[in-house]
Amino acid sequence: MSLSDHEKQQIQLINSQVLLLQDKGASDFAILDALMDFVPDVNCIIDNLDPEEVRGLFSRYDGFAYFSSLIEQAA
Repeated sequence: MSLSDHEKQQIQLINSQVLLLQDKGASDFAILDALMDFVPDVNCIIDNLDPEEVRGLFSRYDGFAYFSSLIEQAA
């Protein structure tokens, strides 16, 4: 599956927000709380990509990968 421009923008936004919150010393709970509205979109993006594509995203976007791991842990 190819990511849409909207999905790419969401990934970049989530990535930058997570990194910003981490720089400010936010807790994992605070990061999840701040970005809760993105959880369904993240799940949809990950569910519709093959594992290799997901690994590629995670290697390019540390903040997005971290947020995805927080979602998984909270589930």
